Amino acid sequence: KAIGGGPVEELKKALKRAGETKDVARRAWAMRYAFDRITLAWELRATELRATAKMAAECLARGQLEEAADAAKSATDALVEIEPQDPKVLDVNLRVVPLLLSHALFAQGKFAESAKALRAAAMRLPEGTKFTFKRRDMTPDKDGYDERFDELEALAAKQGADADLLFLLGYELYFSDRRDEAKEWFRK
Repeated sequence: KAIGGGPVEELKKALKRAGETKDVARRAWAMRYAFDRITLAWELRATELRATAKMAAECLARGQLEEAADAAKSATDALVEIEPQDPKVLDVNLRVVPLLLSHALFAQGKFAESAKALRAAAMRLPEGTKFTFKRRDMTPDKDGYDERFDELEALAAKQGADADLLFLLGYELYFSDRRDEAKEWFRK
């Protein structure tokens, strides 16, 4: 939460102070003060978001799945607070946080939650299809990844599988050099 209760509250207080004087300079400085406080609050939140995102990535790389998910969830929640209308305005290292959350949840076998986080990531990363990485290579537990992938594939193959699960499987295939198969699952 921003200093002083958020941007709207800061502006309300500044407008009140500005309205209490006829001095144009004091009015201007009251508004400038509010804008400076809002900027400071945003910068602090963005710094916290960057640090938490870094922690999520480091935990994920070490196989600390619960900690990675916790940090990524916290960072994703913070991202929602500062998110602009055009996601590309934010640094890609911030916008990738929901993807880290999806990866940590996938590794825990929490496919529905992983798919939800993946959907959020896709909205924030329109350039995501241009990324080049192999999902399996991103985890220290290759056997665990293979087990989770097989579980997801079996779930998705069932009649009436959830569209989010199909999308998650398509994503996992897409970033496992199986793009033709991925397209089939995306179409379903």
